[in-house]
Amino acid sequence: MKTKLMLLFIAVTMMALIWGCGQKVPKDVVMVVDGDEMTVDDFRDMAFRRFGGETMIATQTRAAMEDYVQTVLEAELVAADGRAKGYSNRPEVLSAYEEARSMAAIGELYQRVIVDSLVPESEIRKLYDADANEVNASHILIRVDEDTDSSAAREAIFKIRADLIAAHETIDSTIFATAAGEYSEDESSEGGNLGFFRRGDMVPSFENTAFSTTPNTMSEPVYSPFGWHLLFVHALRPVPDRPSYEEDHDRIKQLVMRDHGQELMDAAREYVFQLEKARQVEFQMDNITTVFNVLDAKEPAADPFSFLTEEQLQLVLVTYDQGEFLASDLRPYVNKQMSNRKFEDPEMVKAITQNYITEKVLLPGDAEVRGFLSLPEVMDQAKFAADTRIRQIVNQENSTLPEATDEDLMAFYEKNTEDYLLDAQYTLIEVLVKERELADSIKTLVDSGDYKLKDLAVENTIRPGVAEKEGIFGPIRKTQHGAIGRAAAKAEIGELVGPIRVQDKWSLFKVISKEEPRADDFENVRDKVNVDWRTWAREDRQATYMDSLKSAIDYAVQRDVIKVAFPDIVWADEVEDPSDPSGH
Repeated sequence: MKTKLMLLFIAVTMMALIWGCGQKVPKDVVMVVDGDEMTVDDFRDMAFRRFGGETMIATQTRAAMEDYVQTVLEAELVAADGRAKGYSNRPEVLSAYEEARSMAAIGELYQRVIVDSLVPESEIRKLYDADANEVNASHILIRVDEDTDSSAAREAIFKIRADLIAAHETIDSTIFATAAGEYSEDESSEGGNLGFFRRGDMVPSFENTAFSTTPNTMSEPVYSPFGWHLLFVHALRPVPDRPSYEEDHDRIKQLVMRDHGQELMDAAREYVFQLEKARQVEFQMDNITTVFNVLDAKEPAADPFSFLTEEQLQLVLVTYDQGEFLASDLRPYVNKQMSNRKFEDPEMVKAITQNYITEKVLLPGDAEVRGFLSLPEVMDQAKFAADTRIRQIVNQENSTLPEATDEDLMAFYEKNTEDYLLDAQYTLIEVLVKERELADSIKTLVDSGDYKLKDLAVENTIRPGVAEKEGIFGPIRKTQHGAIGRAAAKAEIGELVGPIRVQDKWSLFKVISKEEPRADDFENVRDKVNVDWRTWAREDRQATYMDSLKSAIDYAVQRDVIKVAFPDIVWADEVEDPSDPSGH
């Protein structure tokens, strides 16, 4: 129960444009919208979240990043408009703001009170200095799952290792890759090769083995949450373009925290225990047991507390120095945590109650006492959450469209007729036969001028119904009948085409007529027209709305946000082609 509580605590805490409207933007700011500044660091953080870190950002094109800047600007304009309309006071926005503020403050509480006491900066620096290499390794994996238990997987991986050693005087990468192809249950890596990776990229037991194994040798078997592994280490090398200490600080800190995992769990457990004592938390086990007995007699449900009577919903489950919580108070929380799940015993109901008061009272309360709720970084996260909710409301309102009238749809159809064209259709005289030799003979006879394709089709074709129509096949479209349709679209009228292989048969044909593309009848495409109209109307409304915001709201953007935010990145569409002597 306490372990679950600590896991909850830790999980909660880990959570090219021109000047606009005449404003001037400071050098450390990328944009100002309605007086709110977005700093370079703010923009970088957003881009990291969007693209998955600087490494992934560096794979983007400048054009893609400039589109992203525009997207961010438009999002800020929408939020500013929503705030101006009073949406900040809507219950759902206030709730998003307070929840994000509380979560962010709890995160600061965990970092400053628990983590910083056990993970000193000197230890982070020490690991950074030692973490200068990356390793290239391959592996053979025997999974542990419902079909293979750990002992069976362990026995299999040890046997593979023993067999390799017995069969080969020296194990090299080629031998290991062959064995990986034969035995490994990791289908995502060819020959088992995982490429180069750094500490933190793999689970601890696996990476510790990889970094401690001498290059060009095979490791001892090692267990991970995925199963049993056998590794072959190819090489160890310095990390290319290694980030600075400041740039790599957060990643290294996470590695140190991982190494101190149990200590952090113990410290968090003790911290919450002391908070419970200080806030005089008492769990009402008689009432908790009553609730459990009701739930235990029922099948799991989406709303477990719906089985409680009105009287039972008023049962007090926990008290503390400033109040109490009833079963009804916990109902929404229980629905999120235990929807369609079985309560095993009263302790499980108590654990949910304990998680609730910890998340809603104990941690936010201590964060407030320590002043963490007012920290700038906490307020920024709360504002971001509120703005996100405001944008959702505005976008939902803008996406609500009236039903299109018949006149709307017909006008749209007539304006965009090219989108509703039927493909060109081709009518053929065709002969389809099974043997290539027969197809070649028919072609020779037609080319000689002594025989007509129509007569040979009537006599030889095996396509159903064609002989009865004097060899006429079709009309067909380019997208029909595979190679025949494609060839017909390219052929001149009267041109003999083929033989063309069609699966295990052969086709010769002439196009005798062609019907040019034409617009399909409105009634046949009415549903598609309606879908296309709604897409157009939504986009048109959004564009009109955005133009109005840019006219009504003061904003400014740095002339080259991308260069300001990422000065050292050479974008994918700006890399010079070494094979082009002109440099273009």
